[in-house]
Amino acid sequence: MTNATKGRAIPKGEVLPPAKDKQALTATAKQLDTDIRRECTLVQRSITKLAEMLAQMRERELWKYLRDPLHKGAYKRFEEYAQAALGPLSRTRVYSLLAIRELSQGPNPIPPETIERMGRVKANELARLSPEQRTQDVIQSAVEDTVPMVKQKVQEKLNMALPPEQRKEAFMLLARNLPPQLIQMIEEIEADGVFMEGVCDGDMSVTLRAKLWYAVWTNFRANYEEELTEGRKRRLAMAAAKSPQAGPRRNRGAAAAHEVEDGSPP
Repeated sequence: MTNATKGRAIPKGEVLPPAKDKQALTATAKQLDTDIRRECTLVQRSITKLAEMLAQMRERELWKYLRDPLHKGAYKRFEEYAQAALGPLSRTRVYSLLAIRELSQGPNPIPPETIERMGRVKANELARLSPEQRTQDVIQSAVEDTVPMVKQKVQEKLNMALPPEQRKEAFMLLARNLPPQLIQMIEEIEADGVFMEGVCDGDMSVTLRAKLWYAVWTNFRANYEEELTEGRKRRLAMAAAKSPQAGPRRNRGAAAAHEVEDGSPP
């Protein structure tokens, strides 16, 4: 059953705001939309400010008062508005930002300026923890440490609340552009290597592929320790030669290393 309001069928139970209130909500929605889109265009955008504005748009359902230029009508879902405002990758980005916003809310809140120093990726990792799990050492790590280290510490916190058989290692995507022949070789080795004794050991907390890669690289490091030490010295020399303190002076070895890095012969 429906009620009729000015010729439009309104589902039973839906309450429309008075005309004046709707006008005010529409104006608020438009202003908030303008602010969101402006923030998205900034090079040094504030993740906490953008997260707060998106949360307001969703929680107050202000997106319902905006027009969808693509479909010539109101947005039907918040996700449709988010895609229009943030772009095609918005679904992941918007829920990441909404999770980050919760870091500054409720019990054990984190100051917005601290979240800004973390950056979106590390703040999003921290958002996986409950307020009680966000201890000062993890927060400090999210500000100072690299993303892999933060992922590891967050996973360790999560594991503490799980029984041993459900605990997991932290994982990250490692992407490299390699020749097709090399990729084929790696995949062929992986296909057999995951069934090697010592890799296929029944430990389900780490994937077979992760255990194989660990074995490959630890073996490489053990067999080429001297060469790696020389490579490390060369890398540090290159970094020192490129630093502003080094000025125009660069020794021949560092210059040669730079040419090797660029792909040309030394």
